[in-house]
Amino acid sequence: GYEAGATVLLGSATPSLESSNNVSNGKYELLSLTSRINQALLPEVRLLDMKTVPGQKGSPYFSSELVEALRLCLLKKEQSIVFLNRRGFAPLVRCSKCESTFTCPNCSLSLVYHQVVNQVQCHQCDFVKPLVQRCPECGSDHAPLIIGTGTEQVEENLKMFFPAARILRMDRDTLHGKHALSKMHDRIRRHEVDIIIGTQLVTKGHDFPEVTLVGVILSDLSLNIPDFRASERTFQLLTQVAGRAGRGYKPGKVLIQTHNPRHHSLLCAKGHDTRQFRELELERRQNLRMPPFHSLTLVICSSPHEKRAENLIWEIAEKIQIFYSNKKNYSNTDQFTSEIEPIDSVQVIGPIEAPMKKLRNRFRWQLLLKADNVRAILRLLKQVLETPPSTRRDELIQIDVDPHHLM
Repeated sequence: GYEAGATVLLGSATPSLESSNNVSNGKYELLSLTSRINQALLPEVRLLDMKTVPGQKGSPYFSSELVEALRLCLLKKEQSIVFLNRRGFAPLVRCSKCESTFTCPNCSLSLVYHQVVNQVQCHQCDFVKPLVQRCPECGSDHAPLIIGTGTEQVEENLKMFFPAARILRMDRDTLHGKHALSKMHDRIRRHEVDIIIGTQLVTKGHDFPEVTLVGVILSDLSLNIPDFRASERTFQLLTQVAGRAGRGYKPGKVLIQTHNPRHHSLLCAKGHDTRQFRELELERRQNLRMPPFHSLTLVICSSPHEKRAENLIWEIAEKIQIFYSNKKNYSNTDQFTSEIEPIDSVQVIGPIEAPMKKLRNRFRWQLLLKADNVRAILRLLKQVLETPPSTRRDELIQIDVDPHHLM
């Protein structure tokens, strides 16, 4: 925009904390929409503590209050959404004898059970195989344990609770063909659907005026991801899905089932309080020296050979250590941390295995670089990678400036 002399407009119902901070420091100008379409009121949001509320017979993932709200919605001939950001039937398949987990041969991830096709699948590399009784580890032919839930299981539960209801599941597994989403949208608008089950596909950009109830299953899922943005993403997701309720002329209601009812992400989503969330989260980020107050760069070394990936990342770490030693500003500790002049002060966290240690048959190790500004990090990398480590054709060194994910 700057080079072309054009105005750049960023639009979001849940802007990132980086964008919000840019508004605060005057880099961005904020233009706010102060009301919903047709002056509709924001929905009432309730948090249901799954540790204390009565459960529904037949499924541990539904509270009796949510099932009753869905029943009343059906009686009034209104539509509802049941949201769970996890597709498939169950995220974990385990041997009932040796208790080993069925994992992807290409990734360090559990295989997800899809009951509709009786397959286990990897949601990263798309590895698929039929579910077999025999355990790949111990050879037991006992029936494996199916653990957890996904949108397929939610659909099965709802069909059991409401046999006459017209139920539509919207996730990647049900979208076949380029017009599938628009056809589903048309069915909902024509009121050929009573209950919509969906992943984050249903959270953005859809206007369903007859939806008056949204129920959220396992709202804590995204809080458990090892990423400093987990709270922000949870708040954004809940705010977006709550926004699907009450968009027409009838008031909306949102029931969020949770095991963490006191978490600020959920409390702020309950109160539609973006400002409070922003203040709390920005304070936490500042205390942790995280973006938007400090800059991050992620260095990932990957190889089909685990030891090579580890050796590559350690070679880069040692180059950083030598660089600081040569400047006589490096304190020889286990952590490669330097406290030299601000423009060059870079903290190095690692090397460590990446949270997803193996992805698509590549082993991954990483370093996280943190500094007051990105220029210091780039200057350091320019110095230490002037003579880069020797890599083979199947090995990669990736540098991700301001990474959106740390996985």
